[in-house]
Amino acid sequence: MDKLSTSNPKMHFFKFFALTILLLTSQISFSQDTLRVFFIGNSYTGANDLPNMTQRAAAAHGDVLIYGQELAGGQTLEGHWNNRVGLLANMAGTQWDYVVMQEQSQRPAFAPSQVEQEVFPYARKLDSLFKDQFDCVQSAFYMTWGRKNGDQANCPFYPPVCTYEGMQARLRESYIQMAEDNNAICLPVGEVWKHVRDNLPGIELYEMDGSHPNDVGSFIAASTIYTSLFHKSYTDSLPIVSGPRHFDQLAVQQYVTPTVFDSLETWNNDTGQLSTAFSDSISGNNLSIDISSTNADSIVVYFGDGSSDTLSFSSMSFQHQYDTSGYYEGTLISYKGCVMLSQEFFVLINPTTSIADQEIEMHHLKSIRILNLNGQLILEGPPTILEDKRYLPTGIYILEGRKGELVMRKKIFVN
Repeated sequence: MDKLSTSNPKMHFFKFFALTILLLTSQISFSQDTLRVFFIGNSYTGANDLPNMTQRAAAAHGDVLIYGQELAGGQTLEGHWNNRVGLLANMAGTQWDYVVMQEQSQRPAFAPSQVEQEVFPYARKLDSLFKDQFDCVQSAFYMTWGRKNGDQANCPFYPPVCTYEGMQARLRESYIQMAEDNNAICLPVGEVWKHVRDNLPGIELYEMDGSHPNDVGSFIAASTIYTSLFHKSYTDSLPIVSGPRHFDQLAVQQYVTPTVFDSLETWNNDTGQLSTAFSDSISGNNLSIDISSTNADSIVVYFGDGSSDTLSFSSMSFQHQYDTSGYYEGTLISYKGCVMLSQEFFVLINPTTSIADQEIEMHHLKSIRILNLNGQLILEGPPTILEDKRYLPTGIYILEGRKGELVMRKKIFVN
């Protein structure tokens, strides 16, 4: 048991031009279904096999959590730092997405000046160590909970920890600070725990020692960690806690998702979706793409002809000229840290014919297609379908016809 020191306690669109067609499509997925998570802590993480319970919580939602762990009873972040050689050996061989760090249960509740000396330096050292060793890893600090009746052992030295409420408030402050200092996530397990205590006082969360979690308490931790790291609501009712206590699981899980998602800024948990939308214009062989992006650090476009360009965010647009006629498959890739969003676009360039500015001669066409301005097919048949007003209300449409190998499109107004 640690003791206090007594000093200073982040649209599809279609434009049609005769003989020159640009179609941009997006295939975007924002969810990540597999995460690799390494747990560092002590008996609060080891109780009820929390890493495995978190894995089962992910599986209940159709997701995959691959985990590793370095746990020792009573261990501190300082102790894990001192054992960093063995720790890194245990972590070797996997590119971890997150490292979940849990400090000894009392230390973060101590006086701010003592936490500054005994906790924060080792959080920073471990965070830097992991970022040096693993590409794209992010730290996540596991906020624990106040003891059932406060920290009586340290109450004489620092009165705020004499009660559960006072101890929980200090834990909350310290874990939020660790997350902010290290550009890391705060996992608000202790905050969910508090909501359950306040609203469901009949549900026991502690073991007999008034400190360690029972199975329902560990479920709060597992579901909060899952929701925070996967950025998904906890909705499944599969029994992570077995037996009659499963009903307690169902009761407490209602506090998980609101606690996590209602205060994302507080938990330093950026779930901003990475998204990029396009608007386009084309003239002859020249392609212009104007870009509107949310949360992208950088954007690179591959035009499909062997050339590429990197977005200058001062312009937010790309210009490109194709040297020869043909069909090109391009890719636009947006980056946010280690997250990548890839979107394809297709360009058909055929500037060799002079028919582009001519009227389509309907008698040359065996069939036509009528599309709305969103590219959806409205009618298909012989050219005479335009003569029957029953099929087409007043409006603007796209008329598409073929003449040999050429696809001709033009806007028409039906009145």
